[in-house]
Amino acid sequence: MKTPNRQAGVTLNELLVALSVIAILLTVSVPSYSEFITKRSVAGAAELITTFFENVKMESVKRNDYITINYKKSGENWCIGAVTGKDVACDCMAATPECLVDSVPTVLSNDTYAQFSDLNMAFADGTVSFDPVRGILTDPSKSVSIQIQDKAEKMRVNISVNATGSVRACSPASEKLVGFQTCI
Repeated sequence: MKTPNRQAGVTLNELLVALSVIAILLTVSVPSYSEFITKRSVAGAAELITTFFENVKMESVKRNDYITINYKKSGENWCIGAVTGKDVACDCMAATPECLVDSVPTVLSNDTYAQFSDLNMAFADGTVSFDPVRGILTDPSKSVSIQIQDKAEKMRVNISVNATGSVRACSPASEKLVGFQTCI
């Protein structure tokens, strides 16, 4: 008796079903993945800026010297720079920033980190200095308030530095980002 010929490979129908399943899976997963990337971008920027302020404060105490942070925004461009000295200005937006701590450039900006390009930053220009003995702000009437938000305005983190030098990051309940305390 002769055995029937077996088919090798896949039929067109099988291929179309497999491609349809892949297309459905991609349609469901791509928005979730892009939201995940946006969340990580906002959280990463908040952590980086928070760490910048904390490190400058600790550096001031370690060196037993005043360090001043200047923060500036112009349109979509913004920067935060640190310089040794009390109430010393540095232009962190200059082509070659003068923001130096022991001859080392100390600048954080949307030009230096690509992850900030898809985020909205809101803050007023200002300057604060850290006291080298206590790690507090030299002028108790000053404080820092920075708001980081994605372009779609779904997630937001607020960063604040108060007179005691305490750096805090929180997320408002309406635009909550998991991993951050809820702002009061």
